[in-house]
Amino acid sequence: MSERLKGLKQLQQTFGETIGAMIGILVLFAGAIAFGSVLNASMVSLSERQREVGTLRVLGYAPAEVSRLFANESLLLNSLGILLGLLLGIVFTHLISDAYSTELYRFPAIILPETLVYSALLVLRNGWFIV
Repeated sequence: MSERLKGLKQLQQTFGETIGAMIGILVLFAGAIAFGSVLNASMVSLSERQREVGTLRVLGYAPAEVSRLFANESLLLNSLGILLGLLLGIVFTHLISDAYSTELYRFPAIILPETLVYSALLVLRNGWFIV
């Protein structure tokens, strides 16, 4: 193996380890932020609508029916937020990739469809779990 190929392989290994660790930390923080924002939105919505919950209970709705009503609303809002968030995430990823690309380095923006689906399912699961 030539020195050039050996050096390239070591560079890729070093970059791979460093970038992998950075991505892991960013994913942890993004998950915490997503969980916190979904929880906060759900709690604020429920707090603001206590009177509606009381009214529905007086009208004869069972607790499960009231919960299902708010869960469906939360699911709809979270789904719309996920779609918008995924689209903005893809756009920002490409913008950042283009901004950091120079003559010396090029950082391609590779976004796998599985990653988008996994992210959406995680946020939906958090939203469903909270409600």
